[in-house]
Amino acid sequence: MSRKGFREEKLCADPERPLADDAGGAGERSHAAAANAAVEACLGNTLHHTRHVETFEELLEKSSVHPDCYESGGVHRQIQDEETPLRTELIRACDLANQFKVTMPITMNGYRCLVHPGGMGKGRQTHLRYRITCGEVTLGLDFRTEATRRLHNFSLTITGKACLLRGVTEIRQWVFEILTELGLELTDEWIRRLDICIDLPELDPLELLTPMRRESVSLDGE
Repeated sequence: MSRKGFREEKLCADPERPLADDAGGAGERSHAAAANAAVEACLGNTLHHTRHVETFEELLEKSSVHPDCYESGGVHRQIQDEETPLRTELIRACDLANQFKVTMPITMNGYRCLVHPGGMGKGRQTHLRYRITCGEVTLGLDFRTEATRRLHNFSLTITGKACLLRGVTEIRQWVFEILTELGLELTDEWIRRLDICIDLPELDPLELLTPMRRESVSLDGE
């Protein structure tokens, strides 16, 4: 069950909705049945709901795990002495962006991107002159040659939607090809943040959430 799916299930079940207090309990049974039906319809945004899972081990076997957010820093080196056409275009787009304080369009490896004014990061050790975005992918670059892990010249951020639709592996490959067009080669990369989304098919959230809603838990032990 994905994070998105979990939010949708909570909305469908509406745990805050008061139950009818009639003598025969028909209101509670009716609401519980409606909630179960709603959750049944919401389950499985990425995997189909088929039957109830008997054991947690079986649930894990059917689950899938995917990156939900990826951030890395890195160090690149120049592998071409002369300026490449893309590098010349990027420098010009950045100069115009800084001059007019607007984003400038640029095509990189087949995709329309935006170069932002001001670069990214603060301070001499963390500032990158080039901040390039394509949807929910943000690429930070600087052409300084004296780079280390403390004074890096590469940054990459891939957020949820891009991770879901394209995948981290495919996007990183796209970025590496951009570096090649710029006459650069990534020599060191480290992960600064990695969020994981797990999809648990056939899990009924009411079985997990209902006891938690009906019992009062105090951190003070009262």
